[in-house]
Amino acid sequence: MYQVNSISKNVPLCLLMKKNLLFLFLFIFSTLSWGQQNAYTIGVPEHTSVLIQFENKEGLVNLKNMSLDWIVHIEVVFVPFHIYKIEVNTELKHIRKAEQELEILPFVKTIQPNRKIEHRTVVPNDSLYPIQWNMKKIQMEEAWGITTGGPTSLGDTVVIAIIDAGFDTSHPDFGNNLWINRNEIPGDTVDNDGNGYAGDYYGWNTYSDNGVILDAPEFAAHGMPVTGIIGAVGNNDSGIAGVGWNNRFLIIQGGGDEANALKSYGYVLVQKKIYIETNGAKGANIIATNSSWGKAGLFPNDAPLWCAFYDSLGKYGIINVTAVPNSLSIVDELNGDMPTLCPSDYTITVTSTNSLEKVNGAFGKFSVDLGAPGHSILTTASYIDGNRYKTVNGTSVATPHVSGVVGLLYSAGCDSFSNYAKLYPDSAALWIKYFIMNGVDSTEELADRTVSFGRLNAYKALLLMQDWCEGNLNTNPGNPNPPPTPPIVIPSNYTLFPNPGLNSFTIRGDISKITRIEIISLTGQIVHKVSLAQIQDPVEINIETTFGDGLYFVKTYNQKGEVIFIEKWLKIK
Repeated sequence: MYQVNSISKNVPLCLLMKKNLLFLFLFIFSTLSWGQQNAYTIGVPEHTSVLIQFENKEGLVNLKNMSLDWIVHIEVVFVPFHIYKIEVNTELKHIRKAEQELEILPFVKTIQPNRKIEHRTVVPNDSLYPIQWNMKKIQMEEAWGITTGGPTSLGDTVVIAIIDAGFDTSHPDFGNNLWINRNEIPGDTVDNDGNGYAGDYYGWNTYSDNGVILDAPEFAAHGMPVTGIIGAVGNNDSGIAGVGWNNRFLIIQGGGDEANALKSYGYVLVQKKIYIETNGAKGANIIATNSSWGKAGLFPNDAPLWCAFYDSLGKYGIINVTAVPNSLSIVDELNGDMPTLCPSDYTITVTSTNSLEKVNGAFGKFSVDLGAPGHSILTTASYIDGNRYKTVNGTSVATPHVSGVVGLLYSAGCDSFSNYAKLYPDSAALWIKYFIMNGVDSTEELADRTVSFGRLNAYKALLLMQDWCEGNLNTNPGNPNPPPTPPIVIPSNYTLFPNPGLNSFTIRGDISKITRIEIISLTGQIVHKVSLAQIQDPVEINIETTFGDGLYFVKTYNQKGEVIFIEKWLKIK
């Protein structure tokens, strides 16, 4: 049952009598010019409004019968609770006076101002933020209105592991966001916390197999721009704003060769496993890795150890965000790329886009998940050599935008999601990927070049997290519950065009085999279907059913009910 708070009606009898007499006075002497015909049509300049709740359904009739000339419009808000919006001509009646006169009417239960609600965007005061076009493009100002990062709702620190060649831990724009292993003693070479890594106070160096993080500029040239995008402190009146102002990042120097890559992922796995086993007393709550590197020309069969690590990390709730090559190549086909082509569900592969949504990196509609800003990106540089900030290009700076949003999603999760992530970290990680993939801005440029058809949008991803918390998605916190899986795209000799399209598309190929077509949403729901008979090549399908714009799957069957092909289709306005 719903209940609306209201002003108490338990008032003394003398006040009620006074109120009724005033009502009678107003009723007799009010202007009669407000007739039934023009009650909803009078236009006046500069009017404002109040919200009114009547005692019962007769209240609206009673108010209309009073023919108050300063009431210019009545709008329904919610009939079951007898709530309406009253617009007032403030040239005839001051708004506060109108509220007072309405409040004392005997058939009025509650009245309040109809105040403007703030659009809670957050614009940081960092001196260089005005030229960070990338943050505006992915709606970070709206996202920061929800969260700027930090611990989960249960108090667990959210950590992103950055695997790169080097860093500059002294940069002033990182604040306290550098993760520290408080179970280690800084400066010694003893494994104080017993995790197998002696001296890992600031992280781990896989090149020297110790905890000494090299801050030399020649090593930091690549890692510093990545780190700034993920976790530069925002709204601190200087420098830039990162995606997560309170994102904690763990530094790992690695990725120089495949051995360094495996060492890096191994360190991440150990830290997260210990964190879970000790209920947070030791280790690190790593929820994502960022690796803005790889090897072109390789396929999963060429690097089975490398690919296998991602499923192992995913088991402990770690999403692995990786960059595709910077060349304009198709990695799905003959070119190949690692780790882009690793089949694990726990990877998110990212290409680069510019301010005009043009793709500046490799692509592939079966393996490259989404785009993110990666051209002319202002971010942190090595502070040691005097360059605090610089502008960089490439998929290496597109990737940390996504990693940073992974951190924000865990920070913004409700208690139900935080508990769910503790019980089922692998399923929670898949939901995080679901929010990101389904929260993209669909673009024509990315429509046939990425799995999601779109470019990262932090705000939309956070809104999907809110939907989960409000029970609007298929959630069941008591049991492992991976997100609904859309159909897998089946390559074929059929073509579907135009794609993107409006309310129709054409299929070309051996149409005689197709007897049924279904259009399926990303959550697996059939939104439209049609049966076919005696058709010829090509066939045009007109969509009569009304459903929203976005990414769908077109699934076709033969007479035996066997699937012939599945293709992505982007429905646009």
